[in-house]
Amino acid sequence: GGVLVRSGAVVADGRTFGAGERWTPPAPPAEQAPPREPVVDPVQTPVAVVAPPPSRPDVVAWRDVLAQLEQPGAGQAAALAQFLAAYPDSPFTAEAEALGWLLAPLPAPARAPAALDALEAWIAGHPDAGRTVALHARAAAIAREALHDCARAEVHDWVVARAGAPGPAAEARAFLGLCAASSGQAERAAALLAEVDRAALPPDLRAAVDRAAPP
Repeated sequence: GGVLVRSGAVVADGRTFGAGERWTPPAPPAEQAPPREPVVDPVQTPVAVVAPPPSRPDVVAWRDVLAQLEQPGAGQAAALAQFLAAYPDSPFTAEAEALGWLLAPLPAPARAPAALDALEAWIAGHPDAGRTVALHARAAAIAREALHDCARAEVHDWVVARAGAPGPAAEARAFLGLCAASSGQAERAAALLAEVDRAALPPDLRAAVDRAAPP
């Protein structure tokens, strides 16, 4: 193999080749593979961990309140009251107030007007809160049961009837029909009660609906 030098002299690779000699060109340099990325052992390589910022005191306290609410007993209302006293400006304040309204018993007749005024003011200030519909039901109950004021309860019952879950909505519509019946509006009562899902009512309310408008 190689190249035959036919005449003259050829200088290559530092050597002189005369006529009749063969010169073998050097092989081209082998192509080198690109450098490989270093192998990193994930177990041995330390990882930079950014510690989360410490929780705010109201967040910690609210977690404690939620844990207390999962336990039956009279301590629930006290836990909510303590949280509200300690953190009146917390993002959880509205939820704590709403839960306080829902956990409290119906007020006595003497306290019902002030309680209903306060609850209606809270609803007006939190129209889009997650528990506003439930608090409309609470306001209707105070008006209806403590004040015997179906007219004041009606606006709240309509909110629940239209926006509440199936069970509360059926109850609200039943109360609207019963209030209409008690005020002598027989045709309106019959129309409202005809739309009630009686299977969704608790037994005592269903019995009252059945008496007012037999199925």
